[in-house]
Amino acid sequence: MSSSWTEDPGGTRSSPAFLSVDRGSLVRLAIVLALGAAALVGPVLGRTSASFTDSTDLGVTFSVPAPAPPAVPDPGPVPGP
Repeated sequence: MSSSWTEDPGGTRSSPAFLSVDRGSLVRLAIVLALGAAALVGPVLGRTSASFTDSTDLGVTFSVPAPAPPAVPDPGPVPGP
């Protein structure tokens, strides 16, 4: 008689149920459904656009503060008489 290590020796092994799921499968399914819903609903909810014009006029104002007055040099100590 031939035997395989994958065979159940007692023959009591039941086949897995058709819809058997584990936690990892449910998490992956939820992520895929959420991404699919976001891909379908995203373009409807928020639109982005750019406004292009042919105008080349720009309003620019430069403001330069007045220069500080030059510092008066310190004459140093005054020699006494």
